[in-house]
Amino acid sequence: MNVARRGPGRRIAGGADSLVAFGTGPLFALGTGLVVGSVAPERAGSAAALAEVSNYLGSTVGITVFGTLAAATYQSRLGNAAPAARESIARATLLAHTAGGASGQQLLHRAHSGFGTVDAPRACGLVPAEER
Repeated sequence: MNVARRGPGRRIAGGADSLVAFGTGPLFALGTGLVVGSVAPERAGSAAALAEVSNYLGSTVGITVFGTLAAATYQSRLGNAAPAARESIARATLLAHTAGGASGQQLLHRAHSGFGTVDAPRACGLVPAEER
């Protein structure tokens, strides 16, 4: 089991999560209000349901796409490592400790650096090539 350590990483992640929530919350409320307000009163329930489903569907598709890109990026960074190591960073860490020595250290370094460099803007090519 992996436990988050204290440090700036947790504060940055919490701040980023809060920023996203404060940015999208009013947007979702405004969008739902516009959708519900644009239909006849007897159809307001259907319109609200459609707006809600659209919000969840968009979030789910976004998480799926970015998660898939992150997993593909992580696996490509490990190159020709053992297939079990490419499944997750936890397995890579276990294999590295089991192997020991220089090869274990190398696998551990590659797994941690591959996991640490996975981010959505880079995976989608939104960061210019000069900054990679």
